[in-house]
Amino acid sequence: MKLSLSIVLTFCPEYEYEAQNTDFSAVYEGITLFDRDFSYIPNRHYLQLIPSQMLLKSLPEILKSPVMAQSTLLCACPDRSILPKGLPEEISIVFLYTKDSFRMVFNRLLNVFQIFENWDKTLHILTLNRRPVQELLNASGDFLMYSTLILDPDFSVIAHYQNPAQENDLISQIVSHGYVTPEMMSFLRNLGLFPVTKISGTPVISHYQMQNRQSYYSILYRFASVNRTLAYALFFHCEEDPREEYIHQTNILSENLDLYFRQESNFHQFSQETYESFLGKLLDHPEQINRRQLEDQIKNIPDIRLDGQFLLARTDWSDTDNHGKSFSCWNLKNSGLGLKPFIYRNILYILRDISGHETNNTFLTPDEKPLFEESFQRHKFTCAISNAFFL
Repeated sequence: MKLSLSIVLTFCPEYEYEAQNTDFSAVYEGITLFDRDFSYIPNRHYLQLIPSQMLLKSLPEILKSPVMAQSTLLCACPDRSILPKGLPEEISIVFLYTKDSFRMVFNRLLNVFQIFENWDKTLHILTLNRRPVQELLNASGDFLMYSTLILDPDFSVIAHYQNPAQENDLISQIVSHGYVTPEMMSFLRNLGLFPVTKISGTPVISHYQMQNRQSYYSILYRFASVNRTLAYALFFHCEEDPREEYIHQTNILSENLDLYFRQESNFHQFSQETYESFLGKLLDHPEQINRRQLEDQIKNIPDIRLDGQFLLARTDWSDTDNHGKSFSCWNLKNSGLGLKPFIYRNILYILRDISGHETNNTFLTPDEKPLFEESFQRHKFTCAISNAFFL
């Protein structure tokens, strides 16, 4: 587990410290006891703990040691009075002031790396077991300092976290609605909390100011597979620039979330349509979507009217070629037949707006059937079609 020096020191608040020629954002592979003959691996950096007595006694030899090229020294000192004077400026060193024994200091620092290792392992196990996203956030409570929202592609709330010590009316409003309303999304975009990002997994950091003139930072991650957005993670109301420290914690969580959503996408065999998650929720739990949410979120789906009349087709395949379903979904969308195909729970559904058609219960005309069948690339399937319905 790689950690920045800033993270390590933050998780040891009982130690006062002073530093020289030290980059607190630098990332280290771990912590070891100082060894002047340490065999280091290229491009791998370590923190090396040394007692103050050894530093004073062997400083000339230590400065000549090749280990200094890829290490930062942590020197455990009982007080400032014993520090050596005139240390060369090029030496990277942090003095930790503590009355604890050298052994206790080493175990304390080692434990920080272990805590993060265990957290990452817990997230990975939850992901592989396909546990709800909320459980990943619950397992991250000791590491999340600020408000966090996980949103699906249509901006419904999948999971959320709010630090009990930090009041946040903004997240409370979004969670109470269960999704980001158009008005709230406009507010977030105007603040700069929801910038447009096409790069998957890369954090976008924004600085914004609330009406009370207080300034905060936000971090936005977009998770995607091929060209399809899978989810968003938004961390906001960060009181300090997250580049200094907090970004490391959000990156650990986001890496696991990225794995989680890619795994879910493969399991459900989603295609690349942004409206799949919303239509899937309508199939699964229509009672959980109120009229206001339906009106707001259906606006995100091109060419579907709230007052339209629809037919829904379900296809069942005689073979197990899941990749064929995604390809057929793409074919149907681009067939020019005005269909809205989507894959949900590994089943290919096709929605059609029949408003204004002369024969309201006809899913396909005789002229459209050959093009429809051609979209399935010779895969054998059966197609069941619903009665006409309204949303």
